[in-house]
Amino acid sequence: MLSNFWETKTINDNYDSTKFFNEVFAIRKLAIDHNDEGLEMDTYMMELSFFLYREKYKNNLVVAKLELDKVLQIARDKQLLTEASVEKHFGLFYFNRVKNYELAFEHYLNMYEIIKDKKPTEFPDKVNCINQLTYAYYHFAEYDKVIQYAQTAIDYEETNGLDNYLFSNYIFVGNCFRYLGQLDSAKVYYEKAYQNALGKKQEHASGLAQGYLGYLYYLQNEFDKAVSLLNAGLLVAEKYPLANYKGLWSVPASVAQLAENSILCLSSLSDLEIKKGHLKRAGELMQKAKKYQQDSDEFALLEILYPPLARLATEQGQYRLATLYLDSLLFVKDSLHRQFNTRKLLRAQQKADLRQQRAEIERQRKEKKQERNLYLIGVGVVLGLIVFAYFRQRKLFLRRLKVDQQHLIEKETQLLNATEQLRQFASNISEKSKLIEELQKNPDELSSQQALSKLQQSTIVTDTEWETFRHLFEQVHEGYLQRLKDSYPQLTPAEVRFITLTKLQLSKKEMTFVLGVSSQNIRTIWYRLRKKLSLSEEITPEKLAESI
Repeated sequence: MLSNFWETKTINDNYDSTKFFNEVFAIRKLAIDHNDEGLEMDTYMMELSFFLYREKYKNNLVVAKLELDKVLQIARDKQLLTEASVEKHFGLFYFNRVKNYELAFEHYLNMYEIIKDKKPTEFPDKVNCINQLTYAYYHFAEYDKVIQYAQTAIDYEETNGLDNYLFSNYIFVGNCFRYLGQLDSAKVYYEKAYQNALGKKQEHASGLAQGYLGYLYYLQNEFDKAVSLLNAGLLVAEKYPLANYKGLWSVPASVAQLAENSILCLSSLSDLEIKKGHLKRAGELMQKAKKYQQDSDEFALLEILYPPLARLATEQGQYRLATLYLDSLLFVKDSLHRQFNTRKLLRAQQKADLRQQRAEIERQRKEKKQERNLYLIGVGVVLGLIVFAYFRQRKLFLRRLKVDQQHLIEKETQLLNATEQLRQFASNISEKSKLIEELQKNPDELSSQQALSKLQQSTIVTDTEWETFRHLFEQVHEGYLQRLKDSYPQLTPAEVRFITLTKLQLSKKEMTFVLGVSSQNIRTIWYRLRKKLSLSEEITPEKLAESI
């Protein structure tokens, strides 16, 4: 029932999420009400699978990691064997999604330690878990360990009368022995796989096993035995195309494995046809082999495909084509070798990093332990000094507080004075500018002209007065001039004064009186300033001043 729930609802992206969680919570409540910790734990595993395997959350590593941590802790707290399943999912998570292989192996090995002595009634998923560990070692071509753990799974199923993964593990171990060049050992396991498939009347499985057996006989030059087996394997492969294998196979097999088997059968038969001088038939077989590689889209299979293609091209007198195949073979081998070395180097680096992290954690743990011991030793002495230190520090604090308050009052007073003087400066300028305008309206009166001249002279800020003004301005707008200089080091003194007076919200007319220049000069300053700073038309002097 739960298996069907997992397939149709948990990992099904089309099944409504809200409905799914409502059903899971209902099952959990039922489990809790009946004190069924196993069923309760299954509901947590459903949640975990939801976040791990639904397409929507595929790339959300943070959510997946949090969910894994949560469910693993629950399993450990309840002391349930489900902990092994969570460790398996942790391994899959780090291996396939994070690509942290060393952490993946840690979780896989933790999983194995939990389940290695368990019986089928205690942990039905044991062989599947062991297989995940063997696939991980296979990824790094550690064939001795692959054989070790796969054999453990085989022994477990043979001993307990199980037959869920026997065929796939027979083939798996046979392949490993073949890669190691131990063909007789490989033949033993391929033969076991073949007998297993016959017993279960699985045509696909028997065809796969026959294909591998035929290839071994071919490698050992036992061609009479090889031909019938190779043809039998090829016949089944042609009967069931790669595109349809998922719906027809009842044993685990990958597209790459099926395609490899077919290519080995075809290339072996092609070579035998070449030996007989039947080049046309050999060519037809190799065209089929190329089709299998293309259908599988497995780059690694080109390493198997190119040598027989080069041999056939040579026999056909197509030496340029043969050279191209051999060049391509070198490229494929180099690419696969670099990919493999990259994985190995990454794992080695991860192992070193993990070792360094663990060493650092251990060092910190020891340091903390030493610190704690020293703290406990010194705590008696510290307690004796606390009261004295407290009152002494309090006295110093109050003294500093009083001084700080006095300084603060002085600073506030200075700031108020500076603000008032700056405000008075701006006010005076404003009043004088208004008076000048009034006087300018009566230019014929001598007294008005004299007053105007005198007033204009008194309005212009001298260098000394400007220094006083700058000092006041800096008190009120602390750091403004320095920020202005840092932001625009290319500014001239006149431009700095223009921006500063703009900050005080003086009008352009008031600036003319302060700086003793004409309105045209003020406009010129702003025009050059805007051009120098590459300012847009929307930027006004006021906006520029406020942006500092």
